[in-house]
Amino acid sequence: SEPLFGLAQVALQWNELEQAAAFLEEGLVLAGQWSEFAPLDGYLIQARLFQARGDFAGGQRVLAEAARLAERFDATELDDRAVALYQAEMAISQGNLPAAEKWARARGLPEDLGRIGEVMETDPICKYEYLTLAELRLAEGRPERALALLELLYEIGRAHV
Repeated sequence: SEPLFGLAQVALQWNELEQAAAFLEEGLVLAGQWSEFAPLDGYLIQARLFQARGDFAGGQRVLAEAARLAERFDATELDDRAVALYQAEMAISQGNLPAAEKWARARGLPEDLGRIGEVMETDPICKYEYLTLAELRLAEGRPERALALLELLYEIGRAHV
């Protein structure tokens, strides 16, 4: 199922929505046969597909199911964080900035530029959260804050190449 989810992501990037849906459908069937938890990644991609089609309610339904699944199979915190990140991204795209700000506060990501590098050293996943935080700051009309975050992420990324 993972290769099919990967193909679905590629198709989605190319805006080939029907092809992405076909890959997802097949991947979700296979994942469901393998494990009850396996469809989680597919649900996250499916939420993006709904969003690309303008079906925000469908995307929210799928993300709610992903959140229930991540909570039920709480092997790691990363699954919960991934679902919350997707929910924040969808909230921003819908203009629901209070919901995205609530996510940012709950995550407690330091915005002190001096501390971000140290946080990323111990938590490489948070770079995606910081990208979403920059997107939120831009949507809030704070482009200088978004730019400062993005410049720092760029510098940190270059230092680790």
